[in-house]
Amino acid sequence: MLVDPSGIPDGATVRADVCVVGAGAAGISLARRLRTSGLDVLLLEAGGFEPDAAGQALYDGEMVEPFKRSADDYPRTSRLRYFGGTTNHWAGWCRPLDAHDFSDRPWMGGGWPVSRAELEGPYRVAEKLVGIEPVRDARAWEGSARPPLPLPAGSRLETAFFHFSEPRRFGQAYRGDLVGAERVRLVLDAAVTAFHASPDRTHVERLTVASPGRTWTVEARAFVLATGGLENARMLLVADLGNDHDLVGRYFMDHPGVKGLRAAMSAPSLGLYQERARGTVVACPAMGVVALTPRVQREERLPNGCFLLRSDWEPDALGAGVVAAAGGLARKAVVAVQSSFIAEPIPYAESRVTLLDARDALGLPKIRLHWRLHPDTRASLARAAEIFATELAKAGLGRAHVGAMHDEALPKGLDAGNHHIGTTRMAADPTKGVVDATCRVHGIDNLYVAGSSVFPTAGFANPTLTIVALAVRLADHLQEALS
Repeated sequence: MLVDPSGIPDGATVRADVCVVGAGAAGISLARRLRTSGLDVLLLEAGGFEPDAAGQALYDGEMVEPFKRSADDYPRTSRLRYFGGTTNHWAGWCRPLDAHDFSDRPWMGGGWPVSRAELEGPYRVAEKLVGIEPVRDARAWEGSARPPLPLPAGSRLETAFFHFSEPRRFGQAYRGDLVGAERVRLVLDAAVTAFHASPDRTHVERLTVASPGRTWTVEARAFVLATGGLENARMLLVADLGNDHDLVGRYFMDHPGVKGLRAAMSAPSLGLYQERARGTVVACPAMGVVALTPRVQREERLPNGCFLLRSDWEPDALGAGVVAAAGGLARKAVVAVQSSFIAEPIPYAESRVTLLDARDALGLPKIRLHWRLHPDTRASLARAAEIFATELAKAGLGRAHVGAMHDEALPKGLDAGNHHIGTTRMAADPTKGVVDATCRVHGIDNLYVAGSSVFPTAGFANPTLTIVALAVRLADHLQEALS
């Protein structure tokens, strides 16, 4: 049900079994999953049903070089503060993390305390919530008008897939489910301003909430922080919770990418790999990408990554030269291809969120984002490009010009995906992470974190599908733990 905050008296205490802070992909998925659990759920959203400039300004912050993608507006423009959260400008790209993304990869700082197998059930639920019907592998297109690239056995490349939601705006799609739920109370314009813990800091007793013209408190058996990768870290830093080992806010990641790589490839087989035009949905439910195999990642100690291919592109002089050089390739017709590489970010402790002395309109410290790429990033990008070019040539599929990946100006020439990952990372060992395998904050018995801030590694997949899957898994855990 929808609760009007003006009906909550100033100084009142509201009680629930579960209090979820934040109504984006994670918070909405979690509350929706719990709506028939028998638990009383309180879902707090700092914004309203529509965007508001004053509310959005509460996300203002500062960014620090050396990787400064969009000046100081990145903390504000890359996320949205109203019901539905960042799904309100999500592009709809969906992909689960690969099984080896969860595995122990020492060159990536370790692995996850959960396996991909443990998320298979939640992923199936998440697929329905985001609105996709996934195709599992390339064999679905063999013999079709959109066949996969004929990569030979033993290639260091393979075809992987992204699926496209329409995209589903969670605030619109699931508003009715939550407003109509008997055991869920949704309160808009309810910004959490303080956590109050027990004297020994092992239990959250209540939250302070600011609504227009009043302040009130929430008491609950369990609290879930689901406010996004930057805000989750800010709220824990402000509360000084979960930070016994100086890990809250560290390991901030976004997916780095290099655009504009030129290639010439044989014309057949490229249909499966065409990126959809912005704002449209292709008839095919999936788009192929050319990914590094798990084997080459292990052998070369590389992060995960994939190449996107576009042939609907008018080549510039460099692109035309690549086409001319490949013109006789196995006597096949060739087309100009523009390729982009999406890289898995390498976790780096010095990439972090900290607090400023400056405060927002609610009196909370603003954030400073020290967005730094791991020192091995440039070399890993260059090596991935070399493998891509070599394997295309060996398979007789094309030629690639990958000079941009060797640009000494990197990483300043990189783009990124607006994915806020890693600031409250998951680990079994409390000296290596902020939350455990159930997403509970280490050392606190009733505080959980939902969202991509808990990812210890990021893969190359957009995070939304995994965010939703982890929220579903957390909802099931809370139902079992509290019932």
